[in-house]
Amino acid sequence: MKVAGSMFLIISVSVLRPCAAASSPVPSPPHPASSVTRAQYLMGTVCEMTAFGSEGAQTVAALSEAFAEIARLEEVMSNYRDHSELVALNRQASQHPVRCSEDLFAVLAASVHYSRLTQGAFDVTVAPLMQTWHIARTGRWPQTVDLAQALAVVGSDALGLSPETREVRFLKAGMAVDLGGIGKGYALDAAANVLRRRGITSALMNFGGELYALGAPPGQPAWELTIADPRDERRTAVRLWVADRAVSTSAQTQRFMAIEGKRIGHIIDPHTGQPVSWEGSVTVVAADGTTADALSTGLFVLGVREGLGLANRLPEVGAIFLEPAHQGHQLKVTMSRGCTQLKMRPAKNFLKEERT
Repeated sequence: MKVAGSMFLIISVSVLRPCAAASSPVPSPPHPASSVTRAQYLMGTVCEMTAFGSEGAQTVAALSEAFAEIARLEEVMSNYRDHSELVALNRQASQHPVRCSEDLFAVLAASVHYSRLTQGAFDVTVAPLMQTWHIARTGRWPQTVDLAQALAVVGSDALGLSPETREVRFLKAGMAVDLGGIGKGYALDAAANVLRRRGITSALMNFGGELYALGAPPGQPAWELTIADPRDERRTAVRLWVADRAVSTSAQTQRFMAIEGKRIGHIIDPHTGQPVSWEGSVTVVAADGTTADALSTGLFVLGVREGLGLANRLPEVGAIFLEPAHQGHQLKVTMSRGCTQLKMRPAKNFLKEERT
């Protein structure tokens, strides 16, 4: 699962590198839009926004409001702020039902939905396992008994939600929720809604590698993004062009655990309690950040075969799997059926892509 500021963070700014798409220009409007770029440190990572607007002051104000919305949501969803709403929920929900704010309840409901959709491969109740694996930072293996105890309380089926009252109850003592695998996507959706309300129709938000492309750059049909080789982020594996879409990549590139000289993956499988073993990446393109964020994690945990099977049942979602091939330094690029709606191009030195 993706957790900002911990060893389980699996997205970096360099995994997806945004730039303006190259295409034939169109005539400039009477008042050409200029870009404004701002960045803030939020949710344990850097959030950068570039927006276009004809009035610079209004564009700056819109970006400031979007950042403020993410900061507000950090107070709701953070696992690292002692007084956040989520921390209070984790402290109390095993003892009695806890009434939640609209935002916290909404992201928890979405989390349960994606847990069911992925058959538990994505699961925000994985927090006890992640806490248990935290000891790996010291170079030691977690104790088997500790992993077993943590695994026993993982499972969104024990996350009791009451929509009528917005109350949440943990049905197992010792449960805890971590929204690192969905929170930034949810926050990007909220920030995009702020920009729309402020009249911004062209913006690109990069939130620690989670991206939201609002509209397209002026005079261009789409934003051009690149997906890096999961083995070497300096190499581009795939280029794609998106507009009004969110993009999220899960990989083991950035952070990993080293125990007794052995490199261990940092993405934990909620079913087994063990790090996922395959070395590749999954990029999900979806209509919203919440979906892209959650599914990129879930599909990565499922692996190429099962993940592709699920992605192919979701025609509104594009999934791109990159995995090392047996031929030299090449990668195998596998794309779900939803990618037929995307403009994309694998690098020439990679294996021919597969669409299934």
